[in-house]
Amino acid sequence: MSTAAPRSRDGLRLRTYGVRSRLRRVRWEVASGRELLRWFPPDWLVDPMAMVDLCSAWEHAWVRRHLEQRYKGEGAIVELGPWMGRITTAILKGLDRNPDARVRSTPVHVYDVFVADDIEERFAELPQRELFRDGESFLPTYLDRIGHDGRVVTHVGDVLDARWVPDEPIEFLFNDVAKTWDHWNHVRSTFHRALGVGATVVEQDWGHAGTPWIHVWHHRHRRHFAPSPQVPNSGSLPFTLVSELPPEAFEPESLEDYSDTEVDAAFDWATSLVDRSHRANVRGAHVHLYTLHGDLDRASRVCVAEMARGPIEGELVDLAIPELEARLEARDAGADRSGAT
Repeated sequence: MSTAAPRSRDGLRLRTYGVRSRLRRVRWEVASGRELLRWFPPDWLVDPMAMVDLCSAWEHAWVRRHLEQRYKGEGAIVELGPWMGRITTAILKGLDRNPDARVRSTPVHVYDVFVADDIEERFAELPQRELFRDGESFLPTYLDRIGHDGRVVTHVGDVLDARWVPDEPIEFLFNDVAKTWDHWNHVRSTFHRALGVGATVVEQDWGHAGTPWIHVWHHRHRRHFAPSPQVPNSGSLPFTLVSELPPEAFEPESLEDYSDTEVDAAFDWATSLVDRSHRANVRGAHVHLYTLHGDLDRASRVCVAEMARGPIEGELVDLAIPELEARLEARDAGADRSGAT
């Protein structure tokens, strides 16, 4: 007997569940995102790739509105880490509706390695699981999803090798690639350096625990930026550059360049810029910063202090505490082995 019919029904069930769950999600989120409803992408509700696109529909709506209403054509547009093209599409649609016809043909520079990494396990339970393989390029899928728009200039490769060649400032920067401190150092020295005064940079990972270097750097240089309200129902936080950054803002740095006092102040400030649903994530970033750099005693003390603030939820629980626990166990196991020899 053929198994095609059961598989087909299973796929239909999963797709239906995806649409229904998205409708429920929108109904729940609409109160905080009401100001963006005009720009909300209706295709998100039925797009089979919506479950694997890592940027939310509300980020799409915010970016589309910004490019439609705020982009002046005084500098370039750059997107770092476009993944499946949700934000790229928002940029293009915003340009199409911009009242200044001269800016509608503006190139959109996108940077990504465009190769799937650690994707099979993450998508194992999704209907789209057969579409991706680790090590394979997803560039063809990306280009299909943006409609092979000729305005998009794709820069394929590791962002660590990327350069900003055009002799013009950047007016709009969407940053979703600062996943390590090395990458963040390079992004700052290359792309943040090119920001013109008045430019907007969206830090997509602000409301998350995995990229704590973004928070401490922005706190140190906060007088040069004006933060905008957090993009509703997302971790993205936009900033406007209000004065020229000093040369030292682009120098390589590490945790050793920050005192514990400055780090504590940075995360108090960073947490104040997000809504309640993302505060535990940013507090988790405080813990994660010390964990990633091997100062497990300091990470433990910070973790206890952050847990005491409550509630204990989000990426503080899902990311920061498990990573700290795993590294403490590895350290203890190493100490036991040393003691036994």
